Parts: sequence; structure tokens; C-alpha cells
Amino acid sequence: GLALETAVYILNMVPSKSVETTPYEMWKGRKPNFSQFRIWGSLAHVLVQEAGKLEKCSEARVFVGYPKGMKDGLFYSPEDSKVIVSTNARFLEEDYIMNHKPAIMLKSIRILLAVAAHMDYEVWQMDVKTVFVNENLQEDIYMQQPEGFIAKGHEHLVCTLNRSIYGLKQALRSWNIRFDEVIQSYGFTQCPDEHCVYKKNNASMVVFLMLYVDDILLIGNSKKELLDVKVWLSKQSDMKDLGEAGHILGIRVIRDRNKRMLCLFQSSYIGTVMARFSMQDSKKDTLPFRKGIHLSKEISPKTSQEIEDMKTVLYASAVGSLMYAMLCARSDISYAVGLVARYQSIPGREHCSAVKHILKYLRKTKEYMLVYRENNLLPLGYSDSDFQSDRDESKSTSSYVFTLGGGAISWRSAKQKCVADSTMEAEYIAASEAAKEAIWLRNFLVDLEVITSLPRGITVYCDNSGA
Repeated sequence: GLALETAVYILNMVPSKSVETTPYEMWKGRKPNFSQFRIWGSLAHVLVQEAGKLEKCSEARVFVGYPKGMKDGLFYSPEDSKVIVSTNARFLEEDYIMNHKPAIMLKSIRILLAVAAHMDYEVWQMDVKTVFVNENLQEDIYMQQPEGFIAKGHEHLVCTLNRSIYGLKQALRSWNIRFDEVIQSYGFTQCPDEHCVYKKNNASMVVFLMLYVDDILLIGNSKKELLDVKVWLSKQSDMKDLGEAGHILGIRVIRDRNKRMLCLFQSSYIGTVMARFSMQDSKKDTLPFRKGIHLSKEISPKTSQEIEDMKTVLYASAVGSLMYAMLCARSDISYAVGLVARYQSIPGREHCSAVKHILKYLRKTKEYMLVYRENNLLPLGYSDSDFQSDRDESKSTSSYVFTLGGGAISWRSAKQKCVADSTMEAEYIAASEAAKEAIWLRNFLVDLEVITSLPRGITVYCDNSGA
């Protein structure tokens, strides 16, 4: 009954073929509000009225419709079979909870490549051809019958999926669950601080496996063991052997085994970005951001005409392209990209000029590389902060960078979440963020078990004696 009432309620809100307007507009004389629409049967956490301090403040119920003449919702409880009316509810409109898969962090890739350069490990690559199909599903999923499959008299039937297919939200996670089970059955163990990194080692042999989407990176000191892993993986799924790693997620990898040197750079990606935004013939610049330029919301468009003119500018797209370069191998543009990224909602001409300035800098420096050498394999950190540089909220910007084997492995530049009252406080906040990163970094390196003389704490340098 409630399902039928909800269906009729929604039909009265949508246009029909017979008239140009909706039944709701004909009766009420105003357009319907679609913001209150929810997925029928979805889970919701409903506020419990007059709950005690030590009692739960919400309970899980199922959304089953709309009360007549009210904007509230009807919620059904399977436990007591009661239906209540409530306005205070948080909806979980997905029909399953765990749809994500772990994604490898780029800093983890850089760390292992720095280790490979120092130890002169092999770095090999494989590609999984059929990554999203034929995996088991944990949920009951139904789909419409495909074209050419529908039999006469059975048009009302639907298909039940027994296996994952391409395009499902569960596809990535289903694949990851199966891969995790398979790879651990071969003797690999998952790193607790990075779930996309697996290791297999003994007294004389070490192999690391990194999974990023449908690509696999193998790093180790034993060619025989790496070949055995490749053969075994090929038996589990349709694989393509890519040989020594040359490109990882759009990052070019160059090695000099004699000098134990490994370089990461993105000249090809930067060239593509320049062509996309018609900057391939622009002037070059020596700095990513000009001194004396102050960005704020005050210089954003004010009039409707200015806002309309800026709609044709691909500001957010350009910032996103810069962000990917910054996340992969260009730590030198972190501060500048962090500034321009704050104004993606309503950018102005000055904001666009700042983005172009970063692009000009990248054009001049597109051959810049992250270089990892046979240096001392001990991580070092550096933290810094400005003071109330943000003109909109008077907040400071924290930055830190960590190096390993002579090259940067982790970096961040972000606006602080609170207003610092002094330079010492701003520096202390920045140092605190760097310390948190140092803890994760040390835990990850300990899990890898490749650095025998790792100190108990990682040194982080800060240029403020008070902090």
C-alpha cells in the first residue's frame, strides 16, 4: 500500500504526455519541489526523540513514503513493524555500504622506487586485461534483460547477476577482494599502513607487489622469484607482461643502474596539458607564483555579466590538471596550486592569470625530475608556514616535504583549519602536521623491513625556534 501511494505521489510530480505541465502544477499553481525525493526502500538513520545521554540518538529505519500534505517521511522499522513520521533523518541511499576499493597512495610508489634505486632492485610491470569481470558478488543485483535476449511472453522478467560485470559500482571492490585472497594465498602479506602494497621476504629474498587499479608493479632483488610471481599471476588471470617499468600512472621512469639512479618526470603529460589549454606557444616563466600577487574572493566576478563571461573559462579543469602533476612528481608547484584551487567556484580574471603563470612555469621546467640516488636511505622532513596569507579568512598555510634517497617522497601544502595568532603558532601547526606524516612514514618503512638502521624517530626540521 505505501509503495503504491509513493508511486502515485511521484507520478503526480512529473510531466505527462497528455499535458505540458505536471498534475501538481495544475492543482497547486506552483512548480513541485524535487529536493524531498528519496529512493524508496533506502536505509535512513532517524533521530530518536527524547533520547537519554547514554542512549543511542538514532535508529536505523527504512524509508517507505511521504505523509499526505507533509514534507516529512514515513519510516518503517523491521524490528517492531511500526511506521513513524519524522523530519530528522539521514539517508543512506546506496543499497550496499562497501563499494570502494583501496587506492594506492602516490607517495607509497615513490617510497618503494627510492628503495629500489638505493638497493638496485628490479622494477617490473604487469597489466591485468580482464579486471572487472567474473568476480563474485556479495549483494543481490538485478538488471534489465539485454537486447536480443528477451523471449516473447517473458518481457516482465529481469536478470539476476551471479558475477560482476563492467560498469557495476561493486566491480572494483569485487576484483580487489578476489585479488587480495589470491595474492595472500601465494605467500604475500598485506602492509597494514598501505593496503595496496604486499610483501614477500625471507633472509635473502624480498619481493614487493603494488596494485594500482588494473596495473601491477613488482619490485625485488631476485629475478627468479619475480619470474615465478609473474608466471603464477598469469595463471590466475589474463595478464600482459610489460617488462621493466617505463611509465607509471603517466609518470615516466628512467634508470641508470650503474649509478643507482632512478628519475621520475612528467614532460609528456605537461606537454599534453599545454596543448589542451592552448599554452604550448606561451612565454616561459621562472617561478610558479609571482611575488606581490594576492588572491582573494574580493577579485571574483560580481556582476551577472562577469559571471557569465567566466563560465566559458576552463578554470577548474586547468586546476585539476595542475593538481595531478603536483601530486605525482612536481612538488615545486604545491603552494601555487593550493592557492588557485581555493577559487574554483567563482574564479576571476586575476585567478586565471595565476593559473596561466603556473602553466608557463611548467612549460619552462617540464624536464625537471625527481631523482633518487644511492644516498643514505634515511628519511628527513622539513616543515614551514607563512602567517595569515589568506585574505579571506586570515588563515596561514602549512607546508612540509620528506625526502628519501636524495629525492622528495611526500609533500603537502594546505591552508590551516584555524586562525593562528602568531608566527610561532602557525609554525607549530605546520610542524604538527609534518610529525603526523613522519609517524606514518616510519611505520610504513618498518613494515617494508628493508632499512635495518631506521631510527626510532624521523628528524623534522622547522625554522622557528619557538615552535
